[in-house]
Amino acid sequence: MCGLQDKRWTSGKAKFLVNFEMSMIKSFSYFYRVISFFTFLFLLLIALPGKSQTEVLLALKTNFETYNSKFLQEKMYVHTDKRLYMAGEILWFKTYLVDALSHKPLALSKVAYIEVLDKENKPVAQAKIALNNGAGNGSFHFPLTLSSGNYKLRAYTNWMKNFDARLFFEKVITIINPLKAPPVAAYKATVNYNVDFFPEGGNLVRGIPCKVGFKISDQFGRGVNGKGAVVNGNDDTVAVFQTLKSGIGSFDFISISDQVYKAIIQLPDGGTITRSLPEMQDSGYVMRFDNTESDHITVTVSTNNKEDYKDIFLLARTREQITFAERSTLKDGKAVFVIDKNKLPEGVNQLTVFNNDKQTLSERLYFKRPSQKLAVEAVTDKEMYSSRQQVKISFSAKDTTSLPANISLAVYRTDQVQKMDETDIASDLWLKSDLFGFIESPSYYLSGVDEEVERATENLMLVQRWNGVQWKDILNEANPLHKFSIEYNGQIVTARITDTRTGGAGKKVSAFLSIPGSKHKLYTAQSDTAGIVQFEVKDYYGAGEIVPQIYNGIDSSYSISLLSPFAEKYSDYPVPEFSLSGNAVDSLLEDYSIGMQVQNVYASDKVRNFIMPELKDTFPFFGRPAYTYVLDDYRRFTTMEEVLREYVREINVGVRNGKLFMKLLNEDRREFSDDNILVLLNGIPLKNINEIFYYDPLKFKTLDIIPRPYILGSSSFVGLVNFSTYGGELQDLDLDPHLIAVDFDGLQLQREFYVPAYQSPEQLKSRTPDFRNTLFWNSTISVNPNELTTLNFYTCDQKGNYVILWQGINSNGKIVTGQLPFQVK
Repeated sequence: MCGLQDKRWTSGKAKFLVNFEMSMIKSFSYFYRVISFFTFLFLLLIALPGKSQTEVLLALKTNFETYNSKFLQEKMYVHTDKRLYMAGEILWFKTYLVDALSHKPLALSKVAYIEVLDKENKPVAQAKIALNNGAGNGSFHFPLTLSSGNYKLRAYTNWMKNFDARLFFEKVITIINPLKAPPVAAYKATVNYNVDFFPEGGNLVRGIPCKVGFKISDQFGRGVNGKGAVVNGNDDTVAVFQTLKSGIGSFDFISISDQVYKAIIQLPDGGTITRSLPEMQDSGYVMRFDNTESDHITVTVSTNNKEDYKDIFLLARTREQITFAERSTLKDGKAVFVIDKNKLPEGVNQLTVFNNDKQTLSERLYFKRPSQKLAVEAVTDKEMYSSRQQVKISFSAKDTTSLPANISLAVYRTDQVQKMDETDIASDLWLKSDLFGFIESPSYYLSGVDEEVERATENLMLVQRWNGVQWKDILNEANPLHKFSIEYNGQIVTARITDTRTGGAGKKVSAFLSIPGSKHKLYTAQSDTAGIVQFEVKDYYGAGEIVPQIYNGIDSSYSISLLSPFAEKYSDYPVPEFSLSGNAVDSLLEDYSIGMQVQNVYASDKVRNFIMPELKDTFPFFGRPAYTYVLDDYRRFTTMEEVLREYVREINVGVRNGKLFMKLLNEDRREFSDDNILVLLNGIPLKNINEIFYYDPLKFKTLDIIPRPYILGSSSFVGLVNFSTYGGELQDLDLDPHLIAVDFDGLQLQREFYVPAYQSPEQLKSRTPDFRNTLFWNSTISVNPNELTTLNFYTCDQKGNYVILWQGINSNGKIVTGQLPFQVK
């Protein structure tokens, strides 16, 4: 019994223990799952902010890339042979078109628009320049009707017209006309001083130290030197400052309590002006930029808003790419970012701080001085020359692994009147074109790496902002409006079609554009909903006439008018007032004036030589006709009816309702038809094809016929007939009243730069005076690695100091600049 009981007890105990163990395992498993769940939840809550932060950076980058994918940004630079001209002289220039991101030559746009504007933005010279692989050449002859003054030269493409006019290339040139008005009278006007303050990062926040940039300038944007102090409401001095370069400087400042601050500025003329500092914010963010280390930049963001976002984000943007993106956490009101300088591209960098809602908190610019310059050296065979002596220049590329460079070169006299230009292709592309506002002496900021230049550059970045698409447009996902197309195949001629019955737009109306001449051109297009119609015209050079017209099938209820291809918006950069004075200047201007007049008398025929480009397409738009009748090979009849009846077998003449009409042979069907024939007069479609019978056949030279179906754009015809006059001109032909020939300037023909030679004793002793102010200009120089490029020109009769200045770029976007002085005695 006892044994049996023991066994039962043991068995029951074992079962109990097993059940207890299983229960404990289940309980532990449940407890473990509970612990695991809360652990997972805790880890998830920790991980979520990081995921959110990653999403913010990704969203910012995505917004930026999406916006940039919608448009391409072009930059343009224009190298002029000098900066000061006499009325009656020629300005020579070369245009460089590059990708704004890489600075590589851009071959998309085929036309550049160049203008010289007066101070009221009225054009005194305009030209359309053909671009080939991002480069083009041209010139302006300044008439003697121009007044002395400063003018604005600007350049852009049709595509660039979609954006702000501040993105156009601009530079100031001076034109002097001593024959029209006294050019040397000193201009004296009341100076209006502007004083602007620029807190680093954009904000002045009470209680947070901040660096403040400032600029003192006149009404034309030119810097004015000055010094001063910042005082509080008790007239206690809390900061002192002084300009460093071009009226720009900076000082450290901290505001306390509810004080109001003002700056008292002493000017060079002894006067004093007082200006208030920007309004203080009670709470906000302040950016502090430290560039003292050689390998990195430290950006500190401070705030006095303890309850605001703890995580902030810094993005660096260089031209049209994101180059740095990082998150930092505010601790005790501060967050620090460290940026490796080697990871920032050269040029202007925009640093922007965002919060978790992608709101901009602070922003400033940083300039990384470029080193990507292609060293092209030049040497002359002498340092000093006599009059009418040959100068030999030799160019060599120091980097033998680089690609060939395309450069332009000018040689001119320098003195108190004709000074060196304050900008070049390097300072314009790397600096000036990326900054908003007028920049004085931009080449200075690329001139070296000494302490003063570094300080001046930092000050410049403080008082400037990015000259391009702003973050607010990017983050709002604004869609850029592309009203103007890229002229990829040539110039686009734009016209407006108007419904004369309503005065509104002529929508979806077909139109022709005819270019009469020896090689007829005809283009067809249809208007959009705004009545705008565009014709893509290729290889049209020089001045002539074009004929825009409504398609034959449309009645005369529509009118068509050409629109100007030149931009109708302007930057707000002021043109400095013209001012020259002094006895020395008077004497030099007299020399320049005499030189201009002498050259116009003795070499005027030389500067009127134009180069006609070699055109690949020499056929008229309809190609090679099936039949051509040279009317002089036949008996010359006095009426067009006789001509067509007697020997033009592809045309039949009939009479309907007492009026003559023509029928054209369809060779495919072997039948004549008078339905929908395209009849042209010097390439101009006739609205009423039977008007041809009223023209004098003795004025016509040839008759071209295509007796088979012909398609032009969206229109189809049973055939084509073209009557051409001698020389292809309209002459005194009476056109349909609805057809109006419009004067039209095509792409500019290039002048040949005249360089006299003094190779023989007779040429050297010539009594023809040579008073050239620009000795030499060449815009098509190619400098190849491992090769020596040599150029020759001759000095003139004018003694003095001269400079050889060259600028250019290679296909990799490496910029070339250089200058070399010499003397003529």
